[in-house]
Amino acid sequence: MACPCCVPTTPPDPCSVLIDGQYYAVGSFNPYEVVEATAYGLTVPGDQVTVIDGVEDSRFPSPAVASVTTITRSGCEAQQGIDVKGVYLGPSYASNIGCCSNYEVDNKHKALIAEQVNATTCRLRGGVYVTKQKQPCWDGSGPPPALSLYEYEEAMWEWQCLVVNGVPGSVAVSWYCGGKAYPSVTCGQYGPAPTVTLTFAPP
Repeated sequence: MACPCCVPTTPPDPCSVLIDGQYYAVGSFNPYEVVEATAYGLTVPGDQVTVIDGVEDSRFPSPAVASVTTITRSGCEAQQGIDVKGVYLGPSYASNIGCCSNYEVDNKHKALIAEQVNATTCRLRGGVYVTKQKQPCWDGSGPPPALSLYEYEEAMWEWQCLVVNGVPGSVAVSWYCGGKAYPSVTCGQYGPAPTVTLTFAPP
């Protein structure tokens, strides 16, 4: 028979996770070391990368952003072509469309929030912002590119996970705000849903 002292007790704070037989309060973790999100082939925490005419120009590691900016200058004397894909964790975002943005949305989009549900259950939630934009290349001759050739999409997603007796369950991701611009602004769900995973390690 197992020794009672070897069985983890119910955590006094339901917003804690069980790791190797010991409970750790969620608040003791760095959110950007716990949460990982993937979309457009990018994973955040990750890098902010800039590529100019097919050659990588810069790369900076970031705990809250993963992005690739592809710039085309060759043949574009008056204006360069720009393609951007980005994934942002928590409040590390700036809405450019803003057609659905309001206080409730901004307040909802956080890096990591722990909410007690009952004596044994805690709800963890946070936000992911996904954006994609494209500006066509134009050499300045003739009429500028049609608006239909431009592209801008953004979406804000909320993730949630229940922790029961210190054990995290599956992560659910749901869209709650976003829009598309060019040739007109339309609010709605655009872009792929990000994949969100939680990985807890002793702080």
